Amino acid sequence: MNDLVSIVIPVYNVEEYIHECVVSVINQTYKNLEIILVDDGSPDNCPQICDEYAMKDNRVIVVHQKNGGLSAARNSGISKASGKYICFLDSDDYIKNTAIEKLLNTAKNNNSDLVFFDANILFDEKKKKHKKIHQYFIREKKYKPDAGYKLLLKLYKENVYFPPVQFNFIKKDLIDNNKLKFLENILHEDELFTIELFINSKRAAHCHETLYTYRKREGSITTNKVNAKNFLGINTVFFAIFEMYKNEDDDSEIKNVLKTFTRRSFFSANRVYHEMDKKSQQQVYDKNKLLRITAKNENYFNNNMLRIACINYGIYKFICKVKRKIKRK
Repeated sequence: MNDLVSIVIPVYNVEEYIHECVVSVINQTYKNLEIILVDDGSPDNCPQICDEYAMKDNRVIVVHQKNGGLSAARNSGISKASGKYICFLDSDDYIKNTAIEKLLNTAKNNNSDLVFFDANILFDEKKKKHKKIHQYFIREKKYKPDAGYKLLLKLYKENVYFPPVQFNFIKKDLIDNNKLKFLENILHEDELFTIELFINSKRAAHCHETLYTYRKREGSITTNKVNAKNFLGINTVFFAIFEMYKNEDDDSEIKNVLKTFTRRSFFSANRVYHEMDKKSQQQVYDKNKLLRITAKNENYFNNNMLRIACINYGIYKFICKVKRKIKRK
């Protein structure tokens, strides 16, 4: 077992955290690694830090590019990767030193092209002295290997489906053969890419171990207040999955899975829409209208479901409005 594993790490404005991230990879017990640091036009000292690591360790490859966003950086990493397996790591996160060894063993032992695993979440608040780690992205039970789409539906129904692509160990052929890429210039890109991984996976397996620490910090994308960009990202994901759903054969089991996740994206988009302020809502009003019309015209949701959704979102909108008024006071 000496297969090359590519680890893609997009880097942008994280000089405070990048050392912990890269060192966690360099110190892996499995040594045959290709560590691809994609400097996405970072304005701080990260470009120099990346180059220093490349000089110290010949397994480190550095790509410098103009700022194009997380998806563009990951796509650059994919095009550069030459490993049999690939995984993604955010540059403010870190992994256990046995992670790659355990994930590769799981993939080999189960003949899997996709391995999903568990993670901790680290809340990093500068105002507080102590950082807290929570067991959030952890499943209580281990899932038996199966076709990716079957496991995807099972995980979703049991409320343990986690979209971040970082929590997956992937056979590179799975990406290359299906021509998978991250949608660029949107937020919530993982919501589509991870689903595509599972849908196209012939055999997925679960490594029931907490191998990844996912950092949530002030000012990051995941902690900022929702706005029009959040809606537009989820809206784009909705139509992408919906297109996959329409193109799937009616007698295909996968079609039902895609229907479930199109519905999920629909409700997510509406939830985000009602969380936004009025100005942001006006910016995306036409797209939200098209979203609802598409769902209704395609008979994708029955009328009762749409009626319940409207009632729920009306209540939700009212609650959000009250919350905003309280904050102003």
